[in-house]
Amino acid sequence: MTVIRVFAAIGAFLVVKAFSLFLLSLALPDTLEGAVSPVSTVCAFAAAYGVWQWLGKGTRGVLYAMVCGAAVLGAIGFIGGFVGPLIFTPEANQGPLLGIFITGPLGLVIGAVAGAIWWYKRRPVDPR
Repeated sequence: MTVIRVFAAIGAFLVVKAFSLFLLSLALPDTLEGAVSPVSTVCAFAAAYGVWQWLGKGTRGVLYAMVCGAAVLGAIGFIGGFVGPLIFTPEANQGPLLGIFITGPLGLVIGAVAGAIWWYKRRPVDPR
């Protein structure tokens, strides 16, 4: 389970860092340009810490299964789509974009759906 916590925390860090960089660069004036990167880094660390703590609590609900499935399959899809074109067609300069824009997000969505299906099939039955 620690591997899933690491993948999920790193994923939360990267996603929040990218979005906060984008949003802060649009929202802050040019005079505060130097504050964009530190503020986005603090936000990203806070998100990663929150995900790390949340996954460590031992909750085993449907959201936990969805996050675990999304972290595992999203990482596999991203790595396969990013590294695969580098190995098989190194002369293609846009090969890694496959992992960034197609296989990574697709693996994330499929992993979340698969995690939900897995949880619903294995959930504890109410003895009422």
